[in-house]
Amino acid sequence: MSMQSDRDSAWPLRPVALCLLIAVLLGAALRLYHLAECSIWYDEGASLYLRHLVDAHGTILDPHENNEAPMNAVLTRIWYDGIVRSLTHYPVTSAQNDFLIRLMPCLLSIFSIPLVFVVARRVLQDPWAGVIAALLFAVSPYQIKYAQELRIYAFYTFIGLLALYCLLRALDENRTWAWIGLVALLSLAVYSHFFAVWTIFSFNAYYLCVIWPYRRHFWRWVAANVAILVLIAYALKLAFFMNEVVKSLVYTWYPNPTWKSVFITFKTLMAGYGPSVWAYWPLFLITFGLFLLGVAAQYKRWTAGALLALLTFVPIIANAILWSHRHFSFYEDRLFIFSGAVGVMGVAAGLRALKKPWLTGLGLAAIAAFTMPCLNDYYAHRVHPVPSHNMGIWDKVDCRAAAAYLQSNLKEGDVVGLASHFTMYPFKHYLDWPKICRLGDSRHDETVFIKTQGNAPLLRSHGLMPVPKEEATRDARRVWFVETFGRTFDWQPTTDLIRHWLDEHWAATERHTFHGLHVTLYERKATQPSTSGPPS
Repeated sequence: MSMQSDRDSAWPLRPVALCLLIAVLLGAALRLYHLAECSIWYDEGASLYLRHLVDAHGTILDPHENNEAPMNAVLTRIWYDGIVRSLTHYPVTSAQNDFLIRLMPCLLSIFSIPLVFVVARRVLQDPWAGVIAALLFAVSPYQIKYAQELRIYAFYTFIGLLALYCLLRALDENRTWAWIGLVALLSLAVYSHFFAVWTIFSFNAYYLCVIWPYRRHFWRWVAANVAILVLIAYALKLAFFMNEVVKSLVYTWYPNPTWKSVFITFKTLMAGYGPSVWAYWPLFLITFGLFLLGVAAQYKRWTAGALLALLTFVPIIANAILWSHRHFSFYEDRLFIFSGAVGVMGVAAGLRALKKPWLTGLGLAAIAAFTMPCLNDYYAHRVHPVPSHNMGIWDKVDCRAAAAYLQSNLKEGDVVGLASHFTMYPFKHYLDWPKICRLGDSRHDETVFIKTQGNAPLLRSHGLMPVPKEEATRDARRVWFVETFGRTFDWQPTTDLIRHWLDEHWAATERHTFHGLHVTLYERKATQPSTSGPPS
């Protein structure tokens, strides 16, 4: 992939640099826009909670304390405790604090925009294809979503692109630093997300497809894989434990993928999770067609086409096959975020393959026209109603405002009882109060929860396990009952049972509604005895 395209001479580099700058600025603006509008939600709350497990005892590596790859917790600890809380003093329940929390993944995603350009230019040997790929990445609703979420996905994309760059330099130039970088980055990727083993698999599938032109690097390739295997051994042990947890689950989270899931996933990579069918269908058809054209156009440099096709679709197709045959499906579209970064390179190649500048411009205009309503869906928090189109996406209820209200009104002896485990981590982050628990109707709820989530020691250690309502409120002076509603929480028979019990045994004195949340204050009825002693 080291030969320069004749097309380069027709395009001066100064306009390329200017257009790349515009793409970076546009991408930065879209990622910073509304960065703190939503409250911290369940997954982000988990990131903040898990950072406390990063200690000298290596608790974050204990599978009974943490189901995830450890790097997200490490990054969160460094960013939030080492930088945000050290340099700023915003209240935990402020939008400014949430903005700074999410600034880390936002910046990583912004840094990935020029990195997409660098990698695409090298793969396609065309700086303008690199600019187009960077622009498509910059405006992608899918990439913007995970740039605004305190999870590992923006970091995973960033180091994946760096690893791909090292792979290209290692194969084209056999640079020692590139081989070392490839080993280090792919190993780090696995400690960032266990799914990164599929990135390693895709890289190796690519090398095996192009082994003949790069046969002189065979033993270095073998040595690199051996080194990676040694470095990720402990991560694989943790991943195996997680796999055993998944195998033990009785109740499923997502529908099993089908052959349609492959195309739905590609649609999601380009259009996000919004419900605007009239926009995402044309966007899917245009980008998928351009991707195929871009791969086919590399027939003279078939190694580039092979790289685009394999790195985009091997993880998606392989996982669709894998999880379609298992009782519990862990197929989530967000796991393929690195495939999305490579996918836009294929679309950019297709746009450049149109030859005529006006055709390329028309294609870009069409993509922009259908991307805008998809972006609008994201910023308006409209999520596709069909489960197969929104796997892993949940309502972001306003825990921040609810917690701020509670913090200013709590009194000694109060208990904050949550109806859903989805709000536990956010309230643990926002609310400085010792008596927060998840209410359950009976001990049976605990059994159901374990069969749904697995890893009972972790659920107990993190305080996620439901506590029977009678036990949780026995010594309470007052109970603040927090229940959720909306698309994610629209079926909640246990919540109804708890509320009816509270209404019967306690007196509801006030009720406040926040986005996706009801907060009701219950006080003891005059006839209801309290078993609590005098205030300490």
